[in-house]
Amino acid sequence: MEREQTTLRLPPALKEELAREAQGLGISLNDYLLSIIHDRKVIR
Repeated sequence: MEREQTTLRLPPALKEELAREAQGLGISLNDYLLSIIHDRKVIR
């Protein structure tokens, strides 16, 4: 699979909230964001 790097700029408060949610799930922020994007894509 070919990959391309993308940078997401999030407001600090949102990043902190997402990082806490990811930590609660025992996964990295990056993995959590990828799962959110994947879930959103599958729903459509």
